[in-house]
Order: sequence, then structure tokens, then C-alpha cells
Amino acid sequence: MTEEQKLVATVIGSVAPTRSLEWNPDFTATRDEKNMWTGSESFTCKLDEVSYMLPSTGAPCELPGWSFLKTSSITITNIEGTLCSVGVKYGGFNSESETASLSSQSLASDSLTSTSLTGNALSSDSLSSGEQPNPDPTNNDKETAIYDLSISVSQEPIESHIKFLRVSMADRQVIADVKNGKLKELKGTPYAYKDSSDHGDATVFKIVSGLGQQLMDYINKGILNYEVPNQIWRKTYTDNKLPNAATLNAVGKITTASNAPAVSSNRSWLFMGCTVSQDAQTYTITLEWKLSGPGGWDIYLYTS
Repeated sequence: MTEEQKLVATVIGSVAPTRSLEWNPDFTATRDEKNMWTGSESFTCKLDEVSYMLPSTGAPCELPGWSFLKTSSITITNIEGTLCSVGVKYGGFNSESETASLSSQSLASDSLTSTSLTGNALSSDSLSSGEQPNPDPTNNDKETAIYDLSISVSQEPIESHIKFLRVSMADRQVIADVKNGKLKELKGTPYAYKDSSDHGDATVFKIVSGLGQQLMDYINKGILNYEVPNQIWRKTYTDNKLPNAATLNAVGKITTASNAPAVSSNRSWLFMGCTVSQDAQTYTITLEWKLSGPGGWDIYLYTS
């Protein structure tokens, strides 16, 4: 059989063409710190036949044991006369089960765990704290994941400061009415106010608690807001599949943040969501949590 016959089978009648490629012995593969694999190899064919000899984007590598590598790009180079060299580049993510067939090393630290967010999965302890199971399916994957912490500050109303949380609702209402101009100060009587539109014998409203009066003192000095630290914890990892339903359903809920720094027991993490980008058949996934202020996220608002 001639070299040309080896490369392309003859088409007879309605039989579809069959490719018989002579791959060059130049396969290479590299794994990076994120467990992302890249590879390449090449084959030779006739230039006028290359269009139907090409593997499609996303097609798996044909080498035994390397099917997790998917075609990402192709380069065609004319090498001699009517012949050309076709370079094929691959990309892919190798799951634990696939890696086991390629390596004798233990990959127990890379094992994937899935999490259910059904009501039956919640323990009594997690329900009491408002915390739900970790939405991260790779919570134990410390070696290949990348973590980052960003801290900034934002302003919140002074009334929401933890030191003023015990101010009574009655005092809070008076303070709110003073701030919006509905009440004005009654001269000569500290912390006493009346309707700003009434010039007669209007009802007098008072701030009676010491804590409420202290809050009003701050407001009278122009301190209407205070700076609150915002801490965002992110985990980025690669996978060969999209995030599961449990991860998506946990967005906006109080959960455990994967391998996050330890925080005081009266704070909690809110799962803010995830972003996904795709390269061939590999997904880069970033999960994000936000730390609460003292007192934790509201259990009523942020649990199922």
C-alpha cells in the first residue's frame, strides 16, 4: 500500500470516507499547578485533503488513556510539495479516576466530594447556626485550588452598629423621625422632640434609654455612618464538569467557606455565587463568600 493509500481510504458509492492517519511520534503532555493538562502531537497528510482529515474542536485525543485531552487548536504547515504537517494542541482536566490509570501515585488529596442541600442533609447543629453544608464539591482539594482574600471597607448607617442593636424600637422611631425632619428638638428639654409642622401643643416624643441618647449624640455630631470591613474569600479550581445543582442552589445562603481563615464564632460566611469560564472541555470555576459583621448573617433571611 502506498503512502497516499495509507492516509486516505477510497470512497465507493455512498460509503463515508475513513481516515487512517499516520501520527508522528511526537506526543507531549504537561500538567500545571491547577491540574490542567495541555498536550500536542502532529500528523502528515496531503495539502488538498487536509480539510477533512482535521479533528474537530473538542475531539478527544486518540492515544489510549489520554481521551480526557480535547482538541483546542490546529496549525497547518506546508512542508514539501503537496504534503503538510498538522499540529494538534489539546487541553483538558484529568479527574481522579482518570489520573489513577496514568500514575501510580496516590491522589487521595485530590478526591472530589459532592454535597446535597436537601433538608435531610442538614444537621441540627447547622440548622441552629443557620449554616448549611458547603456548596463546594471540591472542599478537600487544597493542593490544586487557588485561594485569595480581599478586604475593603464600606459605610453603613450608624444605627446598624452592633453596639446600638439593643436600642428600643420606640427610641429608634424617634431617632428616624428626627433624621428625616418629621420631628424637631424641644428647646430646653434634652432628647425631647415634637412635630416640626405643629406650632401649638404638640405631642412630645422622648428618647428615654441611655443607649438611644448616646446614638442620638453621634447623629447630632454628624456621624451618620461608620466604616464596615468587607472580607471576600475566593476559591478557584479547574474541573471537567460544570458546578452541580447543589452549588447553584446555595447562592445567597449561609454556608461554610472552603478552607477559609478562622473567624470568631459570632460571624458567618454568605455564599455569594460562582463564575465559570471554559477552555475546550475544561472549566475554571471561582466560588466566592462574604464574611458577615459581628452577629452573623440573618438566619431568617439567608437560609432555606
